[in-house]
Amino acid sequence: LSFNILHHFATALLSAQLHNTTFTMMKNLFLALALLAVARVTCGEHDEEHDHDEHDEEHDHDHDHDHEAHGFAENVPTCGCLMEEYSLKLDCDDTTTISNALTALEANECQKATSCNEETESNVNDCYKPYLIVMMHHDYCPEDKLPTGVEKLFHTYEEACGHACNIAKEYDSSLPTCPTPTCSSTADKSEVVYNGKTYTGGDIVSMVSTLSCTSATNCTNDCKNLYIAMRSIHDLCHDQEIPESVEINIHDVESACPHFGLGCNTGKEDYDPTACVQPVTTTSTPDSASWLSSTACMSLVSLIAATLL
Repeated sequence: LSFNILHHFATALLSAQLHNTTFTMMKNLFLALALLAVARVTCGEHDEEHDHDEHDEEHDHDHDHDHEAHGFAENVPTCGCLMEEYSLKLDCDDTTTISNALTALEANECQKATSCNEETESNVNDCYKPYLIVMMHHDYCPEDKLPTGVEKLFHTYEEACGHACNIAKEYDSSLPTCPTPTCSSTADKSEVVYNGKTYTGGDIVSMVSTLSCTSATNCTNDCKNLYIAMRSIHDLCHDQEIPESVEINIHDVESACPHFGLGCNTGKEDYDPTACVQPVTTTSTPDSASWLSSTACMSLVSLIAATLL
């Protein structure tokens, strides 16, 4: 209801004062319309405020959930599901299977855009399954257990084949827990605080260069701290939140300083990489409490307005 209409109605009401019956009827109608107009605004503001709060709460929950999931993408299953579907095994010591899978990716030119499409059996056998083998071992196994070249060559096929499934790094009881990073959709702004120092994704390249951390003769504590910072961002942030500099340099430091191992643990001790967990599909449902409060509000006002007419 427009308040301009109510204003004109009030003007007409004043001109009807000479006719008592007409004046009384118009007065009551005016009060009823005014009450409904105010109620519509009031009840509507309640719903809007409730919806806004609900949205903020849902957004905060999703943000927290992302970090609790250790960088896991929400729309894909864990790799255990694909191990079951395609009869694949996860074995960091089976370098022959991993090397053969990498060879298949190279031979079949699986870096092409449609090469990993699951719609054809040939694509599945030639590219998708070999990619799964390489991806799962790349993401789970320590670098020093993988065949030479896997760490870097894997990223050649990542764009075409995508993030097929979620898997965390193997747990190492001798290592500390990785610090929790602050991940950003602007990848260069993803950062982590470790041992009192802030490491930002956009500064990783210059820091690695300054400390010469890609040289085996410079595996200092400063390089180890930088490596742990990179490990945290690399393993705990989503793909789009990880700067390319981290993707590249973490493997260079791993190769130069293999005794760093994984640097720190991003997973839990009881983590089972073969467990199958399908992505949760959420649907939007009406909030019954909100609907009832809105309906009750308008019903009460309508009842009061009816008594005036």
